[in-house]
Amino acid sequence: MPAIDFPNSPSVNDTHTVGERIWRWNGSVWAVVRSTVTGPQGTTGTQGTTGTTGTQGTTGTTGSQGTTGSQGATGTQGNTGPQGTTGAQGTTGATGTTTVGQFTYTATAAQTSVSGLDNSSNTLTYTVGQEQVYLNGNLLVRGSDYTASTGTSITGLSALAADDVISIYAFGSFDVANAVVLSNYSAKGTVVAGTGASTVGTLAVGTNGYYLKADSAAATGLAWSAVSQYTLPSQTGNAGEFLTTDGTTESWGTVTIPTADDDQPILASQIFG
Repeated sequence: MPAIDFPNSPSVNDTHTVGERIWRWNGSVWAVVRSTVTGPQGTTGTQGTTGTTGTQGTTGTTGSQGTTGSQGATGTQGNTGPQGTTGAQGTTGATGTTTVGQFTYTATAAQTSVSGLDNSSNTLTYTVGQEQVYLNGNLLVRGSDYTASTGTSITGLSALAADDVISIYAFGSFDVANAVVLSNYSAKGTVVAGTGASTVGTLAVGTNGYYLKADSAAATGLAWSAVSQYTLPSQTGNAGEFLTTDGTTESWGTVTIPTADDDQPILASQIFG
C-alpha cells in the first residue's frame, strides 16, 4: 500500500479519507473507522415458502341478452330420396261367376241340328235370343242360318259335312237395375250418395272453396260447408311476441330471459311462463 499523507496538526475526531477508507484522529493516532471495500458475494439464501392463495373474487353479473339475429335464407331443396320398396302383393280377389257358356259339337254327315251333350259332355242350354252360333269359326245369322227357339237345341242348319264344328255361345242373363244411371249426373261436380237402403240421391256441386262434410239432417247425409278461417288477435303493438293460449282464449305473450345461476340450467317455464 502506498504511504498515506495524513494532515499535520489534526484535532481530535478529525477524519481523513483515502479511496474507500476513513481514518479518525483520536488524539494519538489515525485509527481506521470504516472501510468500504466490497467483500465477495455471499451465497444465496434458501427459497422462502410460498404464501397461501387468496380467496377468489365474486363472479360478475351476467350481461343482458343480445338481440335475436335476422332469419337466415331458406336452404336449397334436398335431393329426392330413393324409391321405396314395392309393397307386398295383395290377396287375389274371389273368382267371378261365369256369364257365358260355350258348347262345341263335331258334326256327322248331313246333320242339321245339335242338342244334348257336347264334346265335353256339357248339356246344351241357352236363353232364347242370347246365343251365338258359329260353323267352323264363322258366325251364323239367327233366323236365316239356324233356328234357336227351345233353349235346348239349335235346328234349321244346312246339311253339315262330317267333322264340321258347331260352336254355340250362350250368354247368361244379367240385371241392369242397379247399374249407375247416367241421368243422375245432370251437371259437372254432381255427387251421387246413398239416401237409404238400396236408394240413392244426388247432391249438386258446391261453392268454390267449400268442403264436403257429413250432415245427418241432409237427405244424402252430406252437405257443402265453408271453411272456417282463423283470425289472429290484434298484432298492433305486439312486435316480437309469440301466440299463446290459456286453454280458452289465445293472446300474445313475451319471452323473458332469466338470469342463470352458476351451474343451474334455464327451464322453459322460466322463459315462457
